Amino acid sequence: MTHHPSPGHGVTGWISALGALLALVNVGATCTPSAEQQLRAARDAMYRGDARSAIVHYEQAVRIAADDDSRGGQILRARALREAADASYLDLREPERAAGLYRELIQTEPATAEALEARVSLARILRVDFRDLRGAIVELTAAIARQPPGTARLRYELAKLYFELGDYAQCVLEAEALLERHAAESLADRATFLKAEALAMIEGRGSEAIRVLEELLKRFPSSELQPHALYELGRMRADAGDLEAAIEEWVRSLKTHPHPEFIQSAIVRARKRLDPGSSPSDHIAAAILANAVLDGLSTLRRANLLDEP
Repeated sequence: MTHHPSPGHGVTGWISALGALLALVNVGATCTPSAEQQLRAARDAMYRGDARSAIVHYEQAVRIAADDDSRGGQILRARALREAADASYLDLREPERAAGLYRELIQTEPATAEALEARVSLARILRVDFRDLRGAIVELTAAIARQPPGTARLRYELAKLYFELGDYAQCVLEAEALLERHAAESLADRATFLKAEALAMIEGRGSEAIRVLEELLKRFPSSELQPHALYELGRMRADAGDLEAAIEEWVRSLKTHPHPEFIQSAIVRARKRLDPGSSPSDHIAAAILANAVLDGLSTLRRANLLDEP
């Protein structure tokens, strides 16, 4: 005899299956989001301009990824920390929070590319926001040790930090290291100028500073630093007591200096020291005439300010 399932038995089976399906749905709904999901949520919040909410998701991503020792977990954790630190500094304007996140990244994931970038960013915060020049030097030195792309720029920034700190001898050494290892870089003229400025601040090395500036003028004839180097060269000659030579350098810089009135004032002061009895207008006229002569008198001729012979 053939047995057919009763209608009640079929309904019961469907109810059991539906209950199991709902249970699976509930389990999925109550699962904690993964680190990847939290990172995506943070980026979505940043896209919406909600940096505060993004920080919460970044922190959750870091917390969840902390239990993942795989390479993928390390990369995700480093990215979340870096992006959270960037958002804290650039969007929320909270340098203290940003510095803490950068330090956490450097400490927990020191070998990652994000940690290298974090050191550079942390150095900038320490320098600009906290005026912790020594701390900034430590971070930049550690970044340079990894020899990343753009090392020349980092060395230049390091040299500038030593100059700000007043450690002029170390500034000279860093500038020389840049010039020795990155001679072809576009920063070579700036490093040379910085080296001369640092030498000028060290007692007894003024003549070296002058030689370095003279080298800059010869080696980088098209550099935008030319007029500034000429002004500094004149200032150094004036400090050494050679006012005539100083005036010559300043007259040369008049043609291209972005602030010629500043140079003219320096010339006036120097001429007044040379000839205390003359009037200021005489000094200004002499400076303008000297510049015109240096430029072939063409400017004055075109303006009909000088009679043709």
